[in-house]
Amino acid sequence: MELQSLREENRRLKQELQATRHRVVDAPFLQTMIDAIPTPVFYKDIEGRYLGCNQAFEVFSGLSRERIVGQTVLDLLPRDMALPHVHIDAELLAAGGMRVMEAKVRFPNGSTHDMLVHQALFTNASGEVAGIIGVMVDITDRKCAEEQIRYIASHDALTGLPNRSLFMDHFSKALARGRRDQTLVLLLFVDLDGFKLVNDRYGHGAGDSLLREVGVRLSDSVRETDTVARLGGDEFTVLLTGVTEVAAGARVAEAILSRLNEPFRVEGGQAYIGCSIGIAVYGRDGTTADDLIRSADAAMYAVKRMGKDAYRFASQKGQLVSVNF
Repeated sequence: MELQSLREENRRLKQELQATRHRVVDAPFLQTMIDAIPTPVFYKDIEGRYLGCNQAFEVFSGLSRERIVGQTVLDLLPRDMALPHVHIDAELLAAGGMRVMEAKVRFPNGSTHDMLVHQALFTNASGEVAGIIGVMVDITDRKCAEEQIRYIASHDALTGLPNRSLFMDHFSKALARGRRDQTLVLLLFVDLDGFKLVNDRYGHGAGDSLLREVGVRLSDSVRETDTVARLGGDEFTVLLTGVTEVAAGARVAEAILSRLNEPFRVEGGQAYIGCSIGIAVYGRDGTTADDLIRSADAAMYAVKRMGKDAYRFASQKGQLVSVNF
């Protein structure tokens, strides 16, 4: 008896679904019209079950129309991708109007695309809300272009390192965390020694090649959580966060001096450079980004005046700290 009731309920639901679908698409030309739209179009009932779609949606989903109709977005997409659609549908049905959302959708071939989904309610002949119609636009190329523009605006074109703008953003956030968590933040200001001689002897192409390699060696000398940036010319900065002792700055400075004292392969031979490093400690040498940059810069110039190829803390008095290689 219970099985018979379930069969009758299932048959009733199918009849309702088919009847609603016929009310929505009540003329062949309507289906032809939406099939002519080059972007995916779908419509579903108030329970979220698909009533129909156009050919572009079939291609987009990798499923036939027959396979789509009667399913919900939870049946067609992974749960993490489907839930935002479920939530936006609920908001739309509760408040009416129109909703626009950006969503990531995984295509049948495994690729993930960024989609802009426009959704609105539609009514039946009695004026009652019968479901939701949606139009999807693939904005993957646009998002990639925007990301590329953001990258170009925030990274040094020659080395690929963060530029001054992105560095200052990282620096401000690091200082905010340092104030909140009472943790150390160290700034190393690195200025190359002998770089002009490389340019003069081997040419600017060799100089550019050397700068790129400097960026690689600096990055190899720190943790992934630290920030290496090129401010311009032959000036670089290293931001150390989450360290537990000031001595970490000395260890990194020694590693940098060691790496930059190794020969560089350039067109025409081998080039040798060094560097002068000034180190500023948050709290001791300043509490703002500008203060710390000035302190580290002053310490770096003190190194240059006293012989180069060494490092110095901004608060340090007397002798430089140099490393013999």
